[in-house]
Amino acid sequence: MDWVELLVTKDLAEAEFTKGLLEAAAIPVVLQGENAALIFPGVIGEIRVLVPADWAEAARQVLNQDTTEMDAEE
Repeated sequence: MDWVELLVTKDLAEAEFTKGLLEAAAIPVVLQGENAALIFPGVIGEIRVLVPADWAEAARQVLNQDTTEMDAEE
């Protein structure tokens, strides 16, 4: 299975939040590099949010929808 990168961040909370949004939409998702972020927060490496290539478009739509809803609330 090919995985694609949706987000790269040094913020573990942002990565976990994004993962939660995708999981709520039943989209398979993994975080790569989260263990280093737990040990050395904000210091070492980046956290990558990955989804299967076949799910990438649906995942982008979920993330765009969430951003649009947040903008509408402001």
